[in-house]
Amino acid sequence: MEDLIAFLPTSAMNPYISLLQAAVESCGVRVEPLPSPITQDWLREHQGDRSVLHYHWPSYEFTASGRREMRERLAMWTSHLRYARELDYGVVWTVHNLYPHEQENRDLQREGRCIMIECATGLLVHCRYAAEQLESHFRVQIPISVIPFGSYEPAFDGTVDTRDARGALSLDPTSFVYLSFGLIRSYNGIDNLIAEFRGYTAPHTELVIAGLPVTKEAEDLLHSASQSDARIRVFPRFLDREAVRLVFQPAMQLFCRTRTY
Repeated sequence: MEDLIAFLPTSAMNPYISLLQAAVESCGVRVEPLPSPITQDWLREHQGDRSVLHYHWPSYEFTASGRREMRERLAMWTSHLRYARELDYGVVWTVHNLYPHEQENRDLQREGRCIMIECATGLLVHCRYAAEQLESHFRVQIPISVIPFGSYEPAFDGTVDTRDARGALSLDPTSFVYLSFGLIRSYNGIDNLIAEFRGYTAPHTELVIAGLPVTKEAEDLLHSASQSDARIRVFPRFLDREAVRLVFQPAMQLFCRTRTY
């Protein structure tokens, strides 16, 4: 019998994929990289009775800045995905969100998701709410499997002394530390968080904002916040795993900034 092969996307920024790969491999499944985009030649070369294409963020396969280009990319991706099904590939989609957070050309984004669902042989979500949202927004004709989100702990093993972490981040030794962590985009409400914290008058509190701003507007907002309020500590960059441990160690409360599923 041929090995079961799962083709997964790669990601250098988020350990989610590498942790998923390790978990899948522990079940005896061989994991190979999923190219972006797939082509008919690649599909024929890797064809097998037990091969699965596992997508997570399908919008990356067809999103483009111009509407005409996006239509062309969507048509090509649709053709290749349907060809994969003709070759008996399994197609799995782990649905992390209904739509991309940046929602230009929403009608084309919806069309892409409808194609993804049409071709899928399996749909995965991380909570029951996500399954309910998927079923209410799209025509789903196959079962949805709910698999809880895994732990990031294996990617961030090791400890950091809290006092050392506070010192490295220039935090007060006794302050109550709030943390906002992750890529900083227009949709995730960092402007509201900064405004709310500025109006918060409780003594001995500090806010750490750690993450890469993806626009000049977000970068300017963080710079202005750190200059106007000494309690706000900003680390506007991509953080490696050691730095992630450092910013989390003194944190007493974490703010989750995403506004929509």
